[in-house]
Amino acid sequence: MPIFDKPDKKQAENAMERELKVHLETQIAILEKLTDAVDELKSRIMNLQGRLSVLEKIMEQKLPNNLLTEDKFLKEVQGSDEIVDRILNEMKGLAGVRSAREILADKIGEREKPGIVESKRIERITVMLQQHGKLSSQQLSQLMGLSRTRCNEYFKQMENLRIVEPVIIGKEKFYRLS
Repeated sequence: MPIFDKPDKKQAENAMERELKVHLETQIAILEKLTDAVDELKSRIMNLQGRLSVLEKIMEQKLPNNLLTEDKFLKEVQGSDEIVDRILNEMKGLAGVRSAREILADKIGEREKPGIVESKRIERITVMLQQHGKLSSQQLSQLMGLSRTRCNEYFKQMENLRIVEPVIIGKEKFYRLS
């Protein structure tokens, strides 16, 4: 019986070698396909990078120099933490300050209410007075883009509503919140 064992063992080894060879050939074919796919992807990436470079050059030529780009923005905001902290502190200080709308609503009360445009402008004037403390009609006209006469009319209307009060300094008349 030992004579028959050797050929069976040899046949089994040959069969295993053939299977292993087929398996290795399959794996090599798969690796070759993957290599081809990677090469094609590299080619596509290089093509896209070239197109991106062309687009960046076109953008640089067409965009104005004063446009805020990401790089310019990042350079400008360096050290802005101090500014943000200052603004936050100012906002905390204003927490107790009433809004222009609240002041206007309290002062008008039951009287005839101004129109939408007038009330918006009065609110805006109130905000400006909160920011600046006091303003003349000339200063307000420059800030709002209105005529000095129209600003005088708004100040008079606000004075009648007891929102503002006049303050005379030298020859100039200023208004501040009441």
